[in-house]
Amino acid sequence: RWYELNQNDSAFLEKARSLINVNRVGSANDVKELEIIEFIKIQKALGKKIICAFGKIPIDLNVPYDGGPAHTDMADWINHTVDIFRESDDLVLLVKPHPHELRPEIALDLVESFHDLITVKVPENVRLLGHKDINGHALAPYLDLAILYNGSSALELTAQGIPVLMTSHFGKHDYPVDLNYPLSRKQYGDFLLSANYPEPSEEIQKKAAFLICYMGTDEISILNQYSLRQLTNDKIGVPKWRKEKIDYFLEFGDPKMALIADRIVEKFKAAWV
Repeated sequence: RWYELNQNDSAFLEKARSLINVNRVGSANDVKELEIIEFIKIQKALGKKIICAFGKIPIDLNVPYDGGPAHTDMADWINHTVDIFRESDDLVLLVKPHPHELRPEIALDLVESFHDLITVKVPENVRLLGHKDINGHALAPYLDLAILYNGSSALELTAQGIPVLMTSHFGKHDYPVDLNYPLSRKQYGDFLLSANYPEPSEEIQKKAAFLICYMGTDEISILNQYSLRQLTNDKIGVPKWRKEKIDYFLEFGDPKMALIADRIVEKFKAAWV
């Protein structure tokens, strides 16, 4: 519904482009990035397809049940994927962990990283990348396919015209854009080994870009400035109030708070009518 109302507003495409180009790895390692790109160029010159598996923080799925049509969980997915690439020297797999694994305000004291999930022997055509080696938007132009278990990177990559294969049940529901989804374990392997990865249409690319923007609208996330608490998954106790903001609110009001109040009682309002 939101897309139908806003699809002709080009400002959302510009906003999506700016969001895609954010440096999420936290630092610029130009030497490492150039080395990876040079490695990819050499592989592509040999006629090989470049695929990247984008990791998600293992503790950060937040779904009512795990798995997907081809895999029981994220560990099963990445190990099965690495095993598949053992079968073809014409494919190169890059495994990119999520940079937020290094951010304690998000991951806390992480004891198991995405790379730790890999328990099978890693073949020569599979390369494990470091957290800060290269940004996703710098990697994207060289990719023939991106694989994700779940994650918003699927939207950013699709918006850049990269074919995306999303493998978990909730990846399909969390990001309602028509991507590629495995039907079974065998079909997943066959798809990867086929080296035939259809690019997303212009319409799908546009919808992905707009969904990136939609996730920052009041329909998804409403600004609340009245308490101070760190952006963290840790238990830090009762938040502290921002008295100056509350004083302003009591005198002048806040349409965002009015919107939150409406959201809280809207179901009850419907029942009263």
